[in-house]
Amino acid sequence: MAAGPRRASADGPRSRARRANQGAGGGPGRPIKGAGLRAARQSREWEKSGAIEWHGELLSSPHLALTARPPPACRPGAALKVAYPNSPGGGKRRSSAGRKYSKKTTNEDDDDAESQASESPSNCCGFMAYSNNGEKPWVKVKTSNHQPAYSSTSRSDHRSVSLSQSPTVSPLPKKPRCSDQRETQGEEKQEKHEHCCRKRRAREGNSIGPLDLLWLGTSSTMTTSASSHLNKGIKQVYMSLPQGEKVQAMYIWIDGTGEGLRCKTRTLDSEPKSVEELPEWNFDGSSTFQSEGSNSDMYLVPSAMFRDPFRKDPNKLVFCEVFKYNRKPAETNLRHTCKRIMDMVSNQHPWFGMEQEYTLMGTDGHPFGWPSNGFPGPQGPYYCGVGADKAYGRDIVEAHYRACLYAGVKITGTNAEVMPAQWEFQIGPCEGIHMGDHLWVARFILHRVCEDFGVIATFDPKPIPGNWNGAGCHTNFSTKAMREENGLKYIEEAIEKLSKRHQYHIRAYDPKGGLDNARRLTGFHETSNINDFSAGVANRSASIRIPRTVGQERKGYFEDRRPSANCDPYSVTEALIRTCLLNETGDEPFQYKN
Repeated sequence: MAAGPRRASADGPRSRARRANQGAGGGPGRPIKGAGLRAARQSREWEKSGAIEWHGELLSSPHLALTARPPPACRPGAALKVAYPNSPGGGKRRSSAGRKYSKKTTNEDDDDAESQASESPSNCCGFMAYSNNGEKPWVKVKTSNHQPAYSSTSRSDHRSVSLSQSPTVSPLPKKPRCSDQRETQGEEKQEKHEHCCRKRRAREGNSIGPLDLLWLGTSSTMTTSASSHLNKGIKQVYMSLPQGEKVQAMYIWIDGTGEGLRCKTRTLDSEPKSVEELPEWNFDGSSTFQSEGSNSDMYLVPSAMFRDPFRKDPNKLVFCEVFKYNRKPAETNLRHTCKRIMDMVSNQHPWFGMEQEYTLMGTDGHPFGWPSNGFPGPQGPYYCGVGADKAYGRDIVEAHYRACLYAGVKITGTNAEVMPAQWEFQIGPCEGIHMGDHLWVARFILHRVCEDFGVIATFDPKPIPGNWNGAGCHTNFSTKAMREENGLKYIEEAIEKLSKRHQYHIRAYDPKGGLDNARRLTGFHETSNINDFSAGVANRSASIRIPRTVGQERKGYFEDRRPSANCDPYSVTEALIRTCLLNETGDEPFQYKN
């Protein structure tokens, strides 16, 4: 069989000439393939449009590729200048492909050398290329009249990127694309391409490949909800319309998880003056993890009423207990039993105050204000901090505070916590069953405020693993006898009873029977160990803390630091009453007759 015509050698004279004439695309005698070729073509398009100015070779190695992404914070007229090691002001490149580069900076670079290691991304563009050995490069982003926006130490493949302003240059014309993206047409081809990309990344263990480019973005890029981007002014046009004599009542209840809240609204003919005037309602329990579909109707029985800070007067927020079809309380309706226990000790006037901690998150689970590709500075400056680099999300906190005051929730304060993006608000003092009512409604208001801002408030006891503080719900407790002269005696007696029932309280202090709290109560980060009971004056690493002023005045209250941030306040307050006032012992609650 005769052999077919031979193809011209890839290393023939014509190929060498063609490669030599590629100009910015790889240099004389250097072939560019794959992602490198696509990057070269893309760069030439940008160069022709005047959006980018290249200094030196585009690609100094066939093992490296660079694609640029338009900076979101740059105004029209921004231009990118990319300096490579073999260009003026850059480091010297070794000739062999794949070898490391030596770092060499200009005098301007030397001036910034000390500040580069600690600086974090800011609202300007950034690039990061990775070499074929996966090591981290040296990246420098500068804006006019600004300090370098991002830099990190390097071991190889040093690059320098700077941003300058030019009134005659048009902005980058094309939308950024990943370096492995192909030109696709139609939804089917695009979906197939994305599927192939996912398979390739899965095979590589989701690691960054030698030709991948990591877009750094801003220091706090965070996903927010789509509804938060709607024009709120349009909504306000309708909310300002008169509603006549009618009243909107939003019914709120705890779902089958024991942590989530649900709500729906009904119209009343007139403004109710008390909770007794509110009608019962029902809902589909099969959609809230509270019943089977074959018998799904469940009852909402109003138990507390507040002013509505979102629709304003005369509209109401109505917190409800949930009952099954047979009028028995739902499994997560812990208020029903708690009220019975509180009624048994009402003559002792138990007061509670709860310190609710929470963490602000984006809808993608990324903490609010944290760098998109790293962590903020270590804990220390954030507790009660002031300043844009210390307080993350204060607008949300202030909005929630004012909304609670309007609603009639007994909120007594708020502060930034130890971990950045973590906050706390305090509810109380509330007597008896009202503690749980006010805390649950304060949580609901927080969720609604965060909904408007497009972020999430999580009550996870340990949202970020590692050397970061968890989130608790420290509970302050006292009785009339404790608040009177020589009340310290009764405080010490209550602590002694609590020490003998530690495991019962651990199970009652988070909705998963202690599993959530086990991630938080480690003995570090201002917590006690979940397996040990301890108490002390002004000791924040103890299970029970006696405030120093209480020790000096010999009366007041004590603080139980064990409850988790996602605890049910009805369960926590009921457990304290059972142990401290009803003198229960053992690991199970006592069943009282009706």
